[in-house]
Amino acid sequence: MNNLSNIIVLLAAWLLPMLVSAQQTLDSDTTWADAVVVSEKITIAARRTLTIAPGAKVLFRGSGSLHCQGKLIAEDAFFVSGEDREPGIAIQGKGEMHFNYCQFQDFIQGGSRYNLFLQISNGNLFLRGCRFRRCAAVEYLYAGGGIDDCLFQDSQGIAVHLYHANTVQIRGTTFWGGTASSHLLQLFAAQRCQVRDCFFYGGESALRLGYGAKRNIFSYLNLHDQSIGVYIHGNENNDNLMQNLLVTDSRSVAVRLDSTGGASNLFMDCIFFRSRAGAINATAAPGNAFRKSVFLQHKNLLLGNEFEKLSFQENIFWETKLPKDLESQLLSADSNNRQAKPLLLDPDNMLFSPADPQDGPTAK
Repeated sequence: MNNLSNIIVLLAAWLLPMLVSAQQTLDSDTTWADAVVVSEKITIAARRTLTIAPGAKVLFRGSGSLHCQGKLIAEDAFFVSGEDREPGIAIQGKGEMHFNYCQFQDFIQGGSRYNLFLQISNGNLFLRGCRFRRCAAVEYLYAGGGIDDCLFQDSQGIAVHLYHANTVQIRGTTFWGGTASSHLLQLFAAQRCQVRDCFFYGGESALRLGYGAKRNIFSYLNLHDQSIGVYIHGNENNDNLMQNLLVTDSRSVAVRLDSTGGASNLFMDCIFFRSRAGAINATAAPGNAFRKSVFLQHKNLLLGNEFEKLSFQENIFWETKLPKDLESQLLSADSNNRQAKPLLLDPDNMLFSPADPQDGPTAK
């Protein structure tokens, strides 16, 4: 074989991706570099580490899945689902997973329930600087960790679900909903989580809090162009704080409170601007309170039933229709609410809008 033939053979071997064999368990520390194909279930054994090197490309085919019982560390890697994907394709872990500056694309045939694809259960998942395009849900299940400076674009259903998760922190992240997106961030039975400095665009709702969400803090968030900005429903949603939210151009209402029983959630220092139907839709939702917030350009302040049990203190209502039977109560001297033009910039100019995700780099 001449030298040219040898070079061609070596190049072909280098360019062809490594195929990870079926039902393989990684029982020693392992590093993946270059291109890797995952076509069946791969397990990282307990007390073992899989490192995915910068520049690596991991292709999931068929029902290929990656299960972490130990530790997974990936940086600047590209994860993509092939066209022949089947239900069950997933990355799941019970150990510890770190993804830094990675890209995930087209994981839309995830697991059960609501089409999740990346799940941490009874462990910790940390995401930093990652991009998720056309992917199913990321779920924290009885787990902790954090999400920093990430982008979720065109999520297929839910983008992130915190389910029985505690102390998860989400910061500086953009949720850019598409036509297939539903709830961008969903919390059920999650406690003491913090969400700060994030932007939510589109989707059915930006924030959805279901049964048992308690003592979570949401601050300095921009919610724009959802059907519902903040949706809280079910019992035992207690002591959640929504502070410094800017909720604009909701296609239905900025806030929906539905059958929350004796919940006591506080909205404070928020701005609610130009919802199509009304600012708040409340049904059987006593105990929720709005303080020091601005309601600007709403056809109605309140919709629903039993909304008179909500608490309003030190708010500003401007170009917003108040319920006739509650107007005197809402504007009483004790309430410190008032109808006045707010001393703020035009909310249209206050919107923080990140660069269009299409402007950023796309992995090939």
